[in-house]
Amino acid sequence: MARRRNAGEGSVFQRTDGRWCAQLDLGWQNGRRVRKYIYGATAQIVQDALLKARSDQAAGLPIAVERQSVAQFLEIRQRA
Repeated sequence: MARRRNAGEGSVFQRTDGRWCAQLDLGWQNGRRVRKYIYGATAQIVQDALLKARSDQAAGLPIAVERQSVAQFLEIRQRA
Protein backbone atom coordinates (compact mmCIF):
# COMPACT_ATOMS: atom_id res chain seq x y z
CA MET A 1 0.00 0.00 0.00
CA ALA A 2 1.34 3.44 -0.91
CA ARG A 3 2.17 5.78 1.92
CA ARG A 4 0.25 9.02 2.39
CA ARG A 5 2.11 12.23 1.62
CA ASN A 6 2.91 14.69 4.37
CA ALA A 7 1.34 18.15 4.39
CA GLY A 8 3.06 20.43 1.88
CA GLU A 9 5.05 17.61 0.31
CA GLY A 10 3.34 18.06 -3.04
CA SER A 11 4.42 16.01 -5.98
CA VAL A 12 7.82 14.70 -4.90
CA PHE A 13 8.61 11.23 -6.18
CA GLN A 14 11.53 8.97 -7.03
CA ARG A 15 12.13 8.23 -10.70
CA THR A 16 13.07 4.82 -12.03
CA ASP A 17 16.67 6.02 -12.57
CA GLY A 18 17.01 6.73 -8.82
CA ARG A 19 16.82 10.53 -8.95
CA TRP A 20 14.17 12.42 -7.03
CA CYS A 21 11.82 14.76 -8.89
CA ALA A 22 9.31 17.44 -7.93
CA GLN A 23 6.74 19.23 -10.08
CA LEU A 24 5.56 22.80 -9.58
CA ASP A 25 2.47 23.89 -11.49
CA LEU A 26 2.92 27.42 -12.86
CA GLY A 27 -0.53 27.70 -14.41
CA TRP A 28 -1.65 28.07 -18.01
CA GLN A 29 0.04 30.01 -20.82
CA ASN A 30 -1.29 30.12 -24.38
CA GLY A 31 -3.66 27.23 -23.69
CA ARG A 32 -0.92 24.95 -22.35
CA ARG A 33 -0.11 23.98 -18.78
CA VAL A 34 3.36 25.08 -17.67
CA ARG A 35 5.24 23.04 -15.08
CA LYS A 36 8.66 23.42 -13.47
CA TYR A 37 10.53 20.18 -12.80
CA ILE A 38 13.16 20.04 -10.06
CA TYR A 39 15.62 17.14 -9.81
CA GLY A 40 17.97 16.09 -7.04
CA ALA A 41 19.85 13.23 -5.43
CA THR A 42 17.71 13.05 -2.27
CA ALA A 43 14.09 13.73 -1.43
CA GLN A 44 15.11 16.40 1.10
CA ILE A 45 17.11 18.40 -1.47
CA VAL A 46 14.20 18.33 -3.89
CA GLN A 47 11.67 19.22 -1.17
CA ASP A 48 13.76 22.25 -0.09
CA ALA A 49 14.10 23.45 -3.69
CA LEU A 50 10.35 23.01 -4.23
CA LEU A 51 9.53 25.05 -1.12
CA LYS A 52 11.89 27.82 -2.28
CA ALA A 53 10.31 27.85 -5.75
CA ARG A 54 6.82 28.02 -4.22
CA SER A 55 7.79 30.94 -1.98
CA ASP A 56 9.34 32.73 -4.98
CA GLN A 57 6.14 32.16 -6.94
CA ALA A 58 4.01 33.49 -4.06
CA ALA A 59 6.24 36.60 -3.85
CA GLY A 60 5.69 37.26 -7.55
CA LEU A 61 9.23 36.47 -8.65
CA PRO A 62 9.61 34.86 -12.08
CA ILE A 63 10.26 31.13 -12.02
CA ALA A 64 12.75 30.07 -14.69
CA VAL A 65 11.42 27.30 -16.89
CA GLU A 66 13.96 25.10 -18.68
CA ARG A 67 12.78 26.09 -22.15
CA GLN A 68 12.83 29.86 -22.22
CA SER A 69 13.22 31.88 -25.38
CA VAL A 70 15.20 35.09 -25.61
CA ALA A 71 11.95 37.01 -26.13
CA GLN A 72 10.50 35.56 -22.91
CA PHE A 73 13.65 36.43 -20.98
CA LEU A 74 13.64 40.02 -22.25
CA GLU A 75 9.94 40.42 -21.48
CA ILE A 76 10.43 39.30 -17.87
CA ARG A 77 13.56 41.43 -17.57
CA GLN A 78 11.69 44.47 -18.89
CA ARG A 79 8.90 44.10 -16.28
CA ALA A 80 11.42 43.93 -13.40
